[in-house]
Amino acid sequence: MLLGDIISGKENSHLVLIHDNVNQNGKPLLCCFVKSLLERTDHQNNHVTIINQDSDLAQMVKSNIARYCVQNTAAKSGDVVKVAVIFNSLSRLLLWKSSTVVCTLLNQLYSNPSDSQQGYQVAQVVALVHSDLHDDHTLNTINFLASSLLWITQDKEEKDPDRSVSWCKVLHKRKTGKVIKKFESFSMNDKYVLTEHEEKDWNGSSSKAVMEPVNEVDPTQNLTFNLTLTDDERQARSKLKLPYMYHEEKRSEVTVNPVGEGKVFYQPDEADDFDEDDPDEDLNI
Repeated sequence: MLLGDIISGKENSHLVLIHDNVNQNGKPLLCCFVKSLLERTDHQNNHVTIINQDSDLAQMVKSNIARYCVQNTAAKSGDVVKVAVIFNSLSRLLLWKSSTVVCTLLNQLYSNPSDSQQGYQVAQVVALVHSDLHDDHTLNTINFLASSLLWITQDKEEKDPDRSVSWCKVLHKRKTGKVIKKFESFSMNDKYVLTEHEEKDWNGSSSKAVMEPVNEVDPTQNLTFNLTLTDDERQARSKLKLPYMYHEEKRSEVTVNPVGEGKVFYQPDEADDFDEDDPDEDLNI
């Protein structure tokens, strides 16, 4: 399913935003991302950097977050190191700085090219956002940069929801420009192993596609003239010989039963003028 593919890395996503609220906790899903990144990285050449939003974050942002990554992920072999940056609460940064500054920081993180002289490349950025702490303008601004948006919610159609099962509203943008929207249910154990249960579209019509009957339209109806033929008219049409049919019959008769053959003999004179470049000299007359 889509949620599992994003977590496992099958669906490429440079920036993942997890939206939760006071009723729905998104920290377990964030830990599931961290666990997946640790499992699918080579500890010799790849590193996972977890940035906690504590008191030293201000100094980190004011200086250069890239310098922090280089100091903690220095590659001994000189190769480019793939880094994953995790914000366990992007809301603290949004409350301390404007959305413009935060968007600039996020854009500089995942826009670092692989051949950078800094020696590292940010492969993925995952951030947790507490949606009920921000206005719509701030949320829309950061959501515009994200390639994957996850909203922790509940299925309103369920009368007796299972507390162990959570629902996630997923919006994923592929590099081709295709946007996928899914609504998935999942559960998680103490070891942050994700189990997916159900997947459907946002409108809930993915499991069963309703095919509406299409009434065929007769183009011959409501015309000022008649296009239909009776049986007699069809027989008359089949017996009618068109001019090209007449000439073909005559040609076949001449070919099959020739009446006679004629030949023309020509003896050229010495006074005849022959042109070596004459295009008609190959004619057998």
